[in-house]
Amino acid sequence: MRLELAKGMVIIMNKPVVTKAELIDVAEKILVRDGLEKLNIRRLAKECNISVGCMYNYFPSKAELIFAVIERFWDTVIHKSAFHKVHANSFIEMVDEIYSRLLIGLEGFSSEFLSQISVLSLQDRKKGKKMESEYFDRMKKAMIQVINQDEGISPAVWTETFTKTALIEFVFRNILTSIRIGDLNCSMLIELVEHKIYQ
Repeated sequence: MRLELAKGMVIIMNKPVVTKAELIDVAEKILVRDGLEKLNIRRLAKECNISVGCMYNYFPSKAELIFAVIERFWDTVIHKSAFHKVHANSFIEMVDEIYSRLLIGLEGFSSEFLSQISVLSLQDRKKGKKMESEYFDRMKKAMIQVINQDEGISPAVWTETFTKTALIEFVFRNILTSIRIGDLNCSMLIELVEHKIYQ
């Protein structure tokens, strides 16, 4: 933004950030650069060159700001993995894709940040868990779609206990556990599932 003064003097001012998406972009940068403890309404307002009062129109509290950043993370991971438009040719391909995208996403987003949200109030932590569960459910629904479309899986593999839902819960739990302990791939899990469902 240019501010012209008398006698030809010009002051260049930073353009204020005005959309919620832009505010979340800046919040993510603060988070990655300085950590969760430095992310707050006042700091974000200063970096975006807008008033603190204006910030509260978008984010009534620090918790709401954090939830917006988390929601952006999950939307990005799911979008990049094309969970809205299932395209994997096989269930195994999809498991590998989910693992890769979550691993890359968590590295970029910082798993340290996700662990730091424990400083939120119990009520806010419950809200965060609910949000996370909703995104996980979306991924699981997409996995069911792929299983149903995978012509390589014989209907004979399914039993009363070994159901599509049970398999997905098992696979998803193992994906999250492997990522948390730092495994760089899920090849063992893929091999086990491959042996079981492709006869």
